[in-house]
Amino acid sequence: MPLHTFEEGICTICRHSLPVINFSSLVENQMHDIFKEYEINLASALFNFEKHTEVQELIHNLKYRNQKKIGKIVGNWHGAKLVSDVNFTDIDVVLPVPIHAKRLKQRGYNQVSSYGVILAKKLNTVFNESILKKVAHTKTQSKQTREQRFDNMLNSIVLNETNNLINKHVLLVDDVITTGATMKACIECLKKVKGIKISIAAIAVTLLE
Repeated sequence: MPLHTFEEGICTICRHSLPVINFSSLVENQMHDIFKEYEINLASALFNFEKHTEVQELIHNLKYRNQKKIGKIVGNWHGAKLVSDVNFTDIDVVLPVPIHAKRLKQRGYNQVSSYGVILAKKLNTVFNESILKKVAHTKTQSKQTREQRFDNMLNSIVLNETNNLINKHVLLVDDVITTGATMKACIECLKKVKGIKISIAAIAVTLLE
């Protein structure tokens, strides 16, 4: 649907029809089930993700069609929800899931960064995209099983440094969580840091049935 001159990124009708998730940091929310083998502190996503929907179109516009402003729009939307939740007031740093340098060069940007920057601003904390680094260029994972995705990602991400994360509460952010393989690989790196607390946030998540 074409945007009116007063609309930016997402039309007003679409905003009201998007499947916004009502939970934010409830300990028993379904996102914790995806990461049940890890001691995740908080977990939140803005939308429920399903294929062939407006949410998928939104993510594709952000990820593949150079519409970085969408990251800012959903960052403000999600950030407003998080800042009203007292559980999110002690976040020390926001870390985006990294992309490989080859893909960064091709795309020109990490699609998660614009979203993460705004979340950090809303939560009155810092954004750092240099701590986590993707060192192996992995192919698209859309047709792989959960196990294949995790194995594919496990050794592809490393920590550039750890001292600034000791005893810190980090918020790890991504665009879409499906199997959680990419985030799990990041968590495997982060959990080696002494005293670290890890929470996660995403624009959208595929909820378990």
